[in-house]
Amino acid sequence: MVSLPTELIAIQDQIIDHIHKSAPAPENLSKLIKWYETDGWDLVAPANGDMEQVALNLDYIAHYKFSDSELIESQESEIAVTDAIRVEYARDVLTNALNEYDGCDCPSVYFVEVTGIDRKTCVLGWLVEIHGQAGPVPEFCGTFVNEESFYQHLSAMNFILEKNIEEISDTKILELWQR
Repeated sequence: MVSLPTELIAIQDQIIDHIHKSAPAPENLSKLIKWYETDGWDLVAPANGDMEQVALNLDYIAHYKFSDSELIESQESEIAVTDAIRVEYARDVLTNALNEYDGCDCPSVYFVEVTGIDRKTCVLGWLVEIHGQAGPVPEFCGTFVNEESFYQHLSAMNFILEKNIEEISDTKILELWQR
């Protein structure tokens, strides 16, 4: 089993203090993140995939797919574009993105919960895009009080977890639509 090197434990404790006690963030946080993204990656993304989730990047997908021109191009015949057709098309696009999840439109979501010497915890969160032959590219999202606050952060950035896809409202889709 991989374990955190002793020289990084102090940084981990400082980040926990930063989250819970509003202490300054450690200046050398990047050392801890780099370790998790290399030697400690098995703690973030276990090989069995138990913790993996996928998130839809709504802004990215909407930018490239939520437009009348894309919708019309996808049709076999001329249609009158209505909001109902826009929503139906957008939901199909989102479902297809999830089925193909890869790259920028549907990154994997990972986090690791770290525990300090005083037994307090915090969460370090990542989005991981697959870039073809370049492979997985982790993007550190930040430190959070808990898993739920990490997911709230993703939601605020317009990422929707796969399990919450049904919660995307028609209104939200139409707000993202490019006419």
